[in-house]
Amino acid sequence: MEWQVEYYKKENGDIPVLDYLLSLDAKMRAKAFSEIELLEKHGFQLREPYVKPIKGKQYKGIF
Repeated sequence: MEWQVEYYKKENGDIPVLDYLLSLDAKMRAKAFSEIELLEKHGFQLREPYVKPIKGKQYKGIF
């Protein structure tokens, strides 16, 4: 099962996370998008070093 990552979109249409990602230099931008693709592919099955457990069952990405 693949997941779909959705970015927060403001009422005016701005997507702050996407704006930030696009502001990164090419190498960091490629790494960030690669890790987002891993999250989409593996969902909750994604483990360290890409995510770290927080209080048990929740996970936080470390892009």
